Amino acid sequence: MKKVEQDAQAFLRAIAVRRGRNAAAAELAVTESKSYSDQEALDAKLIDLVAGSERELLEQLDGREVRMLGGTVRTLARAARRSWTWRSRSASTPCNS
Repeated sequence: MKKVEQDAQAFLRAIAVRRGRNAAAAELAVTESKSYSDQEALDAKLIDLVAGSERELLEQLDGREVRMLGGTVRTLARAARRSWTWRSRSASTPCNS
């Protein structure tokens, strides 16, 4: 069991370091079953943001640059909201024939 814990600890440390996170705080989650509230995780630099709703999350992510696993950097952007009219809504509804 000790080996599994050590492997998980090393794996988590590597991910945390690669992502610029607090590796020591992340390791505590494995070694001591440490749980964090949203604010504690934010303060410990385990997460980047906290959102109270889906809308708030999307607003906070809009324009944020993220590094993909392959190393490329992408900028997140919200898709434009589609304005549904009665005609477009009825045209997109499947019909039973």
